[in-house]
Amino acid sequence: MYRILAEHGELRERRNQRRHPKRAAPTVTATQPNEAWVWDVTKVRGPTKGSFFYLAVIMDLFSRYILAWACENSESAHVATTLFGEATRHYGITPGQLVVHADRGSAMKSKALAELFEQLGIRKSHSRPRCSNDNPHMESAFKTYKYAPAYPGRFADIGEAKDYARAAFPMYNTHHRHSSLAFLTPETVFTGKANDIIARKQATLDRAYESNPGRFPKGRPIAPALPARVVINPDRGVEAIQEAH
Repeated sequence: MYRILAEHGELRERRNQRRHPKRAAPTVTATQPNEAWVWDVTKVRGPTKGSFFYLAVIMDLFSRYILAWACENSESAHVATTLFGEATRHYGITPGQLVVHADRGSAMKSKALAELFEQLGIRKSHSRPRCSNDNPHMESAFKTYKYAPAYPGRFADIGEAKDYARAAFPMYNTHHRHSSLAFLTPETVFTGKANDIIARKQATLDRAYESNPGRFPKGRPIAPALPARVVINPDRGVEAIQEAH
């Protein structure tokens, strides 16, 4: 019977289904620090089941450097505007310099934050509705944060949650090495020291190769290079052509 129905095109949903319009994937590109920031809010568990604290984090897209964070009892536009106001002043952001990417949470789309961005000359970018992978770099940072061996799972109070963040984020910036950043730390890339370190690595590899080429059956070793750009939702075809050239 199902084969007969399939032949007549009757194996489909007959009820009216809600159809969401297709939206273009947002594309954000960074070729240097402080060109694009990403941010998000994640919930961390409180002392009892169903209790949470809200951790807001701003990260530089190119270097993965954690720029600012706040942990509060609730997610709000006030927390977001205060956090961005302090971060832009601290890092000397000028009008037209920065694009900020986020999802479509209430704080991210708030009128107060939009007005602040307008005043500061910051361009906005938002993820598509119901699309969890349009902000992958921020999601990856949250996973690293929560899957760390020292992460307690629950916090007794908001003070304990803040104390953990105060210790975890500097460690992330100065010790966590990214395979996508030539195994360098976010601080190294953010502060512009990456090329010098990569050059020193290459010099060490060159000396090792010249002293004993037999150790390297595949030829002269090459130190990993820092990517020229970091892109959210890259066009794979265009990326392949650019990398080939």
